[in-house]
Amino acid sequence: MTHRIQNKERMETFEVTTGNTRSLRGALTTRSETAPLARGAEEERSVMEPEALWSDHAERLDIGPASGVRRIVLTPKPRVNTCTVEVRNVENLRHVSALSASLTGMAGGWLAGIDELTTEKVTIPFEVHANEEKTQLSGNLTFFGHCPKETGTHKLMIYALMSDGSTYYFEATSLSTTQLTVHGRMGLQMS
Repeated sequence: MTHRIQNKERMETFEVTTGNTRSLRGALTTRSETAPLARGAEEERSVMEPEALWSDHAERLDIGPASGVRRIVLTPKPRVNTCTVEVRNVENLRHVSALSASLTGMAGGWLAGIDELTTEKVTIPFEVHANEEKTQLSGNLTFFGHCPKETGTHKLMIYALMSDGSTYYFEATSLSTTQLTVHGRMGLQMS
């Protein structure tokens, strides 16, 4: 389980978060120590993707014989989001042996007691794969939400290990909080 519960002493601070992780996923995990982080996100923690989580709550319930409460109905809602990240019209993938990606500016957790996202910005690494034609990258990402602090922009980093052992990194910027599908051209010959 990736979820961590912390600061549970008070409703306002009761937080669900995930643990730290290496900056790369999949076959590139062992190369995480040398992988560059996205510009401007060097101070963000790299965290594990959260697992599925549902919840609901009712405030100020008095459950006792005098209250007359006979039934409590809760309707859990998902607290973790999932999206697919795609990079289309990619060139130079013929000799790629492993891929990984990360997305910056995501919320580090969820304050369950007050139903708000935390303001800590984190980077979430996730696996990506090339299609058979070697023209598109795609991967699925789970996250609590967009960080409410300085919302608006995320940076997508693509990490590629080539069959000759060399590595390439590509940073896509200007991703809005409503656009997590990336379209465009990515040449892996960039450094």
